[in-house]
Amino acid sequence: MLALTEDSPERFDRGEKEEEVKSKISNSLESVSAAEPMGADQEGVKSTTQAGPTQDRKRDLWLASERVIHMQPGRIGCWLDLSTGMIRKVYEGTQAEGLGLEVFDYITKVGSAKFSTAALENAMHGSKDFDVTVEKPSEVVWVVQCCLWCLYRPAGAVGCLLLLGLPYIIYRGLLFGLDLDSKTLLHPAVRLVVCASVAYALGKLGWLLLDWCYSGLGYKIRLASKAAGILGLVMGWLLNLSNPLLNVRLRSDSIKVLRMSNVSALLCCCTFSLFRGTEVACRFCPRSIEEAKRTSLGATFLDVLYDISDIPHAFLVLGFTCLTSQICMAAQQRMVEVSEGLPCEPTQFTECVHKPCAELLRDIPANLGPIGLPILLVICDMLPACLRFYNESMLLYASKITRGLPEYWCDVACNAFVLAGCTLAVAVGPLQLSRGLRVFEHQLTNARRLDSNMNLQVEAVEAMLAQVNDGKGWGIPVFEGFVLTKSVMQTLCLRLLLAGTVIKAFLDTELGFHQEEKERSNIQLAAIVDGLRNMTSFFQNQSTSFLTNLENPTS
Repeated sequence: MLALTEDSPERFDRGEKEEEVKSKISNSLESVSAAEPMGADQEGVKSTTQAGPTQDRKRDLWLASERVIHMQPGRIGCWLDLSTGMIRKVYEGTQAEGLGLEVFDYITKVGSAKFSTAALENAMHGSKDFDVTVEKPSEVVWVVQCCLWCLYRPAGAVGCLLLLGLPYIIYRGLLFGLDLDSKTLLHPAVRLVVCASVAYALGKLGWLLLDWCYSGLGYKIRLASKAAGILGLVMGWLLNLSNPLLNVRLRSDSIKVLRMSNVSALLCCCTFSLFRGTEVACRFCPRSIEEAKRTSLGATFLDVLYDISDIPHAFLVLGFTCLTSQICMAAQQRMVEVSEGLPCEPTQFTECVHKPCAELLRDIPANLGPIGLPILLVICDMLPACLRFYNESMLLYASKITRGLPEYWCDVACNAFVLAGCTLAVAVGPLQLSRGLRVFEHQLTNARRLDSNMNLQVEAVEAMLAQVNDGKGWGIPVFEGFVLTKSVMQTLCLRLLLAGTVIKAFLDTELGFHQEEKERSNIQLAAIVDGLRNMTSFFQNQSTSFLTNLENPTS
């Protein structure tokens, strides 16, 4: 097994008794003494630590052993998590299987460099053999990993059901719309998706803590932001179960605008699910009859459940988008209804405009408050989508192997549609409120223009609008002193674009692309230096021969 491939027991004579053989093997395993490899399975495997340090590490709670494996260029034969170096699957008949690599092992170094995508790609496409350092977690970590994988199973099962029912969901959504109310939010299917997403988020947090030492900053930010985004989606569902704006009867023009935004969110969600299903089919579909015979259906099914476990999260984003859109559309309709009281007679201004406007400013901010903090947390969910999209795009750009595999292209498309869905969920509310406020202000301006005697009344209403949310503007209150308005959203987008260069630098550091550029620059500089040296030597030789010819003109 794996322990025997690290450190082999000493050789023994055939005449020894069985008890002596067992005692020698156990003693050699306990002392982890270095010895000659036994058999072809141990070829290329060598110990990396002395007896004392290895003994200390084997007593470690989290790490069972560490070894260096000598590998040949080309495909390794295992499926890696490129963010942490964890082996998720070992393919039969490959050098990874022959060298004893197992699922849940971690590749921590490629040669003397820390594990990164670029370092592994350079080694695989090189012409020389290379070494990789592999760490095997202890049994305690293995049990924790299995428990975390079990947290993905409910989300994977729900994702499978959603994927199978996708034609009906598309038909139902496009034909009848996705209007929500308090009863719809308590539907058993909605509860099932929410519970599966919560289990998925707990699994992400568990892997974040478990892989803390093996992962870089980009991986930590991605998992923490993903968990925060799911927390925001679930919080938005819980806090708005009894929101009064969900029960407002919308007019036909408002329903038309609402369905446009809901259909856009539905298309993003369903397209993501289709690409995810295509990616899973391309990844796990056997490419030959022999491979189909060797494939374990049970293990493949569990891997499929893991890969589609993020589909419920996409539908949760869809539900939150419809929820936010309907709440903000109801608020916009209230504003439009108040503005329709203009123009009116000066004597009726108080009854037609002033009083409804005061009720509007009293009720709407309180009803919009429950979606404020969830929207802010969903903005955090946009960050891992951006990081993942950039990560996968750079892998396609840098790797010749991934460029020819359709599953990687599907993964890039999935991240693009997740990013589009989260952006729509965050932006739809402030945009609708901004449109309603613009209509209201336009009506006030028309009333002032048509009747100069209403100037004071209009100014009073404008003063009331200016004082909404403690003077922070008409928008979605997140907490005291911070309101999500259209201008605030634009400012956040600009700052995110400015921070994109910093994020790109971090990602390049984690992926190792900056090292690749540095190595390329060093090679170019070395070539320039060699060229200058050759030119210097040439000129020196030419000058020497020229001086020799001057001294001996006859020759």
